[in-house]
Amino acid sequence: MNEMVRHDLIQTRLNELCRPRKPKGFLDRLFPVRPVPEHAVTLKVRAPKYFFLRAEVFIDDVMMLAQDVPRLTIGSLIFLLYDNFLSKIRSGVPLQDYLDSLTRLSRLYSGLSSELAKKSETHWMLQEQHQVPDMATLKLAIDRKYALRGEVFLYDLSFTDDQFSMNLDELISVLFMEFIDAVRTGDTAQVMRSVLQYWIDFQDEG
Repeated sequence: MNEMVRHDLIQTRLNELCRPRKPKGFLDRLFPVRPVPEHAVTLKVRAPKYFFLRAEVFIDDVMMLAQDVPRLTIGSLIFLLYDNFLSKIRSGVPLQDYLDSLTRLSRLYSGLSSELAKKSETHWMLQEQHQVPDMATLKLAIDRKYALRGEVFLYDLSFTDDQFSMNLDELISVLFMEFIDAVRTGDTAQVMRSVLQYWIDFQDEG
């Protein structure tokens, strides 16, 4: 295949993935139509463009396992990751454990979206020869109560360590990037089954 044509097709699809679209059906409750109503807030998920494309391929694979299940989207996948994270918070895991984990993730992925890229020795940095990969931002509107729970959690962490600093956009972004890294390098079949079951259970609860 002609290299330029292949690049154009990928770029076009990446643009489509990162463009806000009107949600339909079940997702209306999670991702309201713009303008965002008072009960919802818009978050910005920032990651390398390739991660969004890899997420779509993963979702296609997941949906091949499903029958009569509403389509999973990148937005709903990210929300599931966040919802799962909130569930773990409610389980009572010590804050110090989260502090250590999020600090590690922040250091690992900060080079992908900030000037710290020149100082970090992450896997991506080595792979890209110290060049920051092309980034994209996906806007995600969620119910305010879900966002507030995350903000309160991050505020709690700031009391545990006054050097810790992370906002909700950054939290969801690192959760997404960590997940895609796990998909790329781990037991994809098991991850697909887990995500599909979580998606089915989430709708049953809704």
